[in-house]
Amino acid sequence: MMRALISMGASRSDRNAASLAQLLILLIAFVSGSVANAADDGEAATEEEPPARQERREAGWSPAGSFSFGVITQSISGDTSSDTIDYPQQTGDSYISEYFQFEAKLYTPLQLDIPTKPRLYLTAGVQVPLASELIAERIDQELINRYGEGVNTPGANLLENPDDSAFIEQEFLDNCLQNASAPGTVTNPFSRIESCALRIRNKVTVNATWQAGLGVEFSIPVADTVLRLRPALEYFGMAVQTEGEFVRTNSGATLDDVEEQISAVGDPEFFHAVAPSIAIGVDVLEDGPWRWSMFVQGRGMWFMNRPNLAAQAALSATNNINFSSSLDNVAWQVGGGFQVQWTGLR
Repeated sequence: MMRALISMGASRSDRNAASLAQLLILLIAFVSGSVANAADDGEAATEEEPPARQERREAGWSPAGSFSFGVITQSISGDTSSDTIDYPQQTGDSYISEYFQFEAKLYTPLQLDIPTKPRLYLTAGVQVPLASELIAERIDQELINRYGEGVNTPGANLLENPDDSAFIEQEFLDNCLQNASAPGTVTNPFSRIESCALRIRNKVTVNATWQAGLGVEFSIPVADTVLRLRPALEYFGMAVQTEGEFVRTNSGATLDDVEEQISAVGDPEFFHAVAPSIAIGVDVLEDGPWRWSMFVQGRGMWFMNRPNLAAQAALSATNNINFSSSLDNVAWQVGGGFQVQWTGLR
């Protein structure tokens, strides 16, 4: 009887152990399945995260840089004078120059949760104009010496013939040498200057321009990409200087040409403008946290101080040549390039 009781207790213990093992196996299987389902649900939620939430995650501080190429244009004018005469003002060329632009932006977290997602950004850049010494005024003139023709007194025919030719003769006296370096008088054929040619160039060079301002970017979904409209209001600065060249060639039938040549360079001047601008960009590639886009941009500049420039050089001890030039107070830029932005998205 004792053996029967022991045998019954042992079989009951075996059954309890088997039941406990089965319960543990079921519990492990349930926990494993729950963990797997939770992981799958997390991945699906991440993959199906709506774009609005991604935009909100992106709207932190986001730097960007751009490079572009364009054209700047501005009307210019010049005037050249000496201590003895003010040369008749002649026309030159408009200022037109290609330029390279390097620009940096910093997108702020300030973004409205409305359609187009307007987002505030800061911008600063510098432009490097490629053209230099554009002509604000050009003078090419040839004058004939009619003094001393049949008279011994310089200017006698001017007094005796006060007609239109007299003004031409007076212009020669004002603008040209009357004698060569050889000894003699105006009536000496070995020192007489028969004609002179003037070549005057009044030029302008813009060394650099730069800008800084505040803008808003609007995002407009179009097909499979995003169109980005970026209006901005900027401060615009410009460093510019004037340069002048004066060449006078005096000729005679029996003497070598007498050439006088001087040049002058003025000090750089700085001018300041208010410049509204607008850019239209389109996303072309997004790779990890980097977004690449292409854009076109236009900018208008209104200068608060009219750029007036001056340079001076001495033609002789008693005669200075003065070069002055000015730029219109309105200028325009148009260009295009590409931008790369760090969005922070992974």
